[in-house]
Amino acid sequence: MKKLLLLSALSFAMLMSAQNLPSAVTKSFNKLFPNQVITSWTDNSYYNYENDWGDDVYFGDYDFDGFADPVFNGFYSPYGYGYGYPYPYYGYREYEVPIDYVVRTEVAPTYYQIYFNMDDSRMTSIFKPDGTFIIAKGRVHTLPASVTSAAMSMFKGQTIKFGNDMEKIIVPSVATPVYRFKVEVRHARSHIVKMDTKGKVISDNIR
Repeated sequence: MKKLLLLSALSFAMLMSAQNLPSAVTKSFNKLFPNQVITSWTDNSYYNYENDWGDDVYFGDYDFDGFADPVFNGFYSPYGYGYGYPYPYYGYREYEVPIDYVVRTEVAPTYYQIYFNMDDSRMTSIFKPDGTFIIAKGRVHTLPASVTSAAMSMFKGQTIKFGNDMEKIIVPSVATPVYRFKVEVRHARSHIVKMDTKGKVISDNIR
């Protein structure tokens, strides 16, 4: 039962997260990745400016029921006063503040990182608040035949092995997806290759 409640809560949280994305970001994502479902998202701000009014947080109310929590010998107890084992202490805390302490500046998000599944791969993508798409990438288990063939042509006469860590990358500047993979060459240095689906080499870095 607890597991079911936890799964329900996580599903609701993910649904709410998708609903709280800026409309420009949501529209851009849906246009680029139609029929794909957002599993979760995050941003690079410190907290949500728009939703912090509805957190229902009161001073001394750590179970969020709208009433001050009962305490037992300085500890919060879910059973009221006088009951045995205490919950973690939520009392006063001392801070040793350095003389050069700087006030933390909260910032509005400058990008949103959205997670989703596509073609059996877990993908992560980055968008700006105005919906501008930056990049999406995820690990893959195999390379397209066109990429494998083009890579083998690069290393004619040598013995090579493809590394296990392979990525599929989608960026606005390249028309087709780009694959990033490692090629280990026997008796030579390894290569980190980026190649598009048509077999065009985007970059080849020797390691």
